[in-house]
Amino acid sequence: MARSSKTTSSPVRYSLVIFITASVTWSLSSTLNCQGGLSLHSFGNATAATESLMLQSFTTTKTPSKATSTSIASAASSFPSRVWQHFQAGFPCYNGQVKLMDTSPAHRGFLFQRPMKVGSTTMVGVVLRMAHNRSPWIKKGVKCLHRSMHGSALEMEYDKRDRSQSFLLSLVRDPTKRVISEFFHFRVAINEVEPTDRNFKNFLASPKLQHKYINDLRVDRYLDGDATNETLVSNFLESNGLETVSEFRRVVRKGGERGRRLGRLRDEFMEFGTNNVNWTQVVQDILNGYDFIGVTERMDESLVAMQMLLNLTTKDILYTHSRSSG
Repeated sequence: MARSSKTTSSPVRYSLVIFITASVTWSLSSTLNCQGGLSLHSFGNATAATESLMLQSFTTTKTPSKATSTSIASAASSFPSRVWQHFQAGFPCYNGQVKLMDTSPAHRGFLFQRPMKVGSTTMVGVVLRMAHNRSPWIKKGVKCLHRSMHGSALEMEYDKRDRSQSFLLSLVRDPTKRVISEFFHFRVAINEVEPTDRNFKNFLASPKLQHKYINDLRVDRYLDGDATNETLVSNFLESNGLETVSEFRRVVRKGGERGRRLGRLRDEFMEFGTNNVNWTQVVQDILNGYDFIGVTERMDESLVAMQMLLNLTTKDILYTHSRSSG
């Protein structure tokens, strides 16, 4: 007797999408906790327990038990969350791209927001193959409109995209692994910095690194449209007990805890107009601004989830690791 086609599709899909959401939230929330200088110990334990429950519900049960569902809901309620929705329009293929990697802003098409050191080269391969294989104009050398370059989402104007004609995705990675990878790639390999504990700590304390990945991913502009650099600088100095820009620069050059802190707060203030940023809301806004965010450590599961959301074929999501050294 033929098997019924209505087996475990809905429960498995539910568990998988929820699991991916929990993993993404963990990575983003870990990022904001690291940047805020808070301890990750208790947060990490809660996240590990949540992830374990998610994985158990996906791999061992067809339908999550009431107790498991309650535990998941309880754990998830403490941090931002999002269930990715099926993309009703199907794969967003639009005519218009001849270049392999276009760096201009885009408001429609298959858009990959590509952070640094998250295994993005592997995902780029998936994006390029789909842009090629799904194009009805490929014989003329025209691929589906897509983007997959490094840079911030705001630089690519993804805040202005047409959500009915675009699919915006990204990747996040365990923040500890990611920052170690960035240190060894950019500082040690390229700039030949000695890989000492002191140099690594200085790298972590760099103002340029603070909120970098949050700012790369976010698609919301939090500054008042009328805010000018002069106004922001003036407000920042006043709110931190400084009288002039020269005084600020002297403190930063002097270094130490206060200098590093002011450097970080200055960049934060220029991006958000305040040093009292609601990071929980920023993370939630990031989740709400995307159609899908995968997890590097769960690349296989992430691609299967994206396959479900876009009704892709298995051939679409096959890949080989581009790099695996870290």
